[in-house]
Amino acid sequence: MNNLLKKTLATLMLTFVTLTSAVAEEEVSYLLTAASKGDLATVNAMLASGASANVKDASGITAL
Repeated sequence: MNNLLKKTLATLMLTFVTLTSAVAEEEVSYLLTAASKGDLATVNAMLASGASANVKDASGITAL
């Protein structure tokens, strides 16, 4: 999958998440998953689209 497609998919995922009631939980889940997989293109696209790198999951872990 090329970087443009990854960025587009990440933007679409973030847009979808924004439309749900569990924005913070889903945002951190997608962001942490991408970060844990080393998917820098998706992480960068999500951050550029407004995802917060400082949001913590239930264990207090952030994407950083």
